[in-house]
Amino acid sequence: MDRSILWEGDLRTLKQLIFPLSVAMRNRFTWVSRRPVVRDKIFCLRVVFTGAHPTLRECLAQIMQAPPPAGAVSEIETYHDVAIDYFSKFLATCCSDGRILLQQIMENNEPRRIAVLKGHDGPVWQASWAHAQFGPMFASGSYDGKVIIWKQDSTPGDFRPSYTHNFHSSVNSVQFAPVENGCLLACGTSDGYVTILAKGEGNNWNVDSRFKAHQGGCNAVSWAPAVAPGSLLTPSAPAVPSRRIATGGADDVACIWRYTGHQWECENRLAEHQGWVNDVAFGPSIGMPGSTLATASQDKTVIIWTWADQSRSYNKCVLRFEEPVWKVSWSETGTVLAISSGDAQVSLYKENLDGQWSCLKELKQESE
Repeated sequence: MDRSILWEGDLRTLKQLIFPLSVAMRNRFTWVSRRPVVRDKIFCLRVVFTGAHPTLRECLAQIMQAPPPAGAVSEIETYHDVAIDYFSKFLATCCSDGRILLQQIMENNEPRRIAVLKGHDGPVWQASWAHAQFGPMFASGSYDGKVIIWKQDSTPGDFRPSYTHNFHSSVNSVQFAPVENGCLLACGTSDGYVTILAKGEGNNWNVDSRFKAHQGGCNAVSWAPAVAPGSLLTPSAPAVPSRRIATGGADDVACIWRYTGHQWECENRLAEHQGWVNDVAFGPSIGMPGSTLATASQDKTVIIWTWADQSRSYNKCVLRFEEPVWKVSWSETGTVLAISSGDAQVSLYKENLDGQWSCLKELKQESE
């Protein structure tokens, strides 16, 4: 079956139809070319599909051929991610129009917008703050294939691009490593690769390593805590922090990877989901035995995986929802898991004494 479509239209229609579509379907297709014909102001795009849905091409063709809806606007503001810095002073919000809204947390805990950062040419999927040891700095990953490192200038709150790394596909996830591992940034992209960037001299960054994580796109990355499980109870535990990363992919699989010193090896492959794995999140560790990983999927489930150190035997708890689940995030102590689903609802879950997870509270966005 032909896996591509040639679409032509003006720039206004492009913004009204293509960008919202890319927000909703993110990894299922990529733009191969966009060449403007100056005389007629026509943009020609060839869309190549990476998804396996048999009717995807037909559905997309119908959408592209439809006229712009009456009263449509060129900017649709959707927030994809929020990230707060180490000291809870700054909040970065990623928008679908390529902007990053920077807010300062005031003494009364109310956020105040101090800047709108512009550097991306497509939806910004995720942002991640570096540890305070490396100074005020965060990274953003976008559909435009760019990772931008933003550093604070001499003026507090004045963040500017200090480095840009260009990839060949959408950057779906970025996350800084634990401070014990150094100033490393993991980037997951739609070609299925994970790239580790390491800070060099000045504002330079270098590719530390790169590996193929998924056959489809890599949707999410999460660093494991540098504190070794069981080290609190075993003083003889290795002092050298290990590098481990969890990834979630468009192949319906979550993987755990360990760095051996010269390459990344797949430690475990978790293939229990029946849809894309949209997010992965390692639970924090204080050195107690065992590890925890949460995976969120398009199949409307969250799986909480627990296992003993060096064990390949997993215990899992499956939480079911009414809509696809997009984000999972742990509290600082690792006792509460926040889950964001497609029905504009955030659910807070906590483990009971009997090992079962129950919902503490549900926060739902009110209709305007």
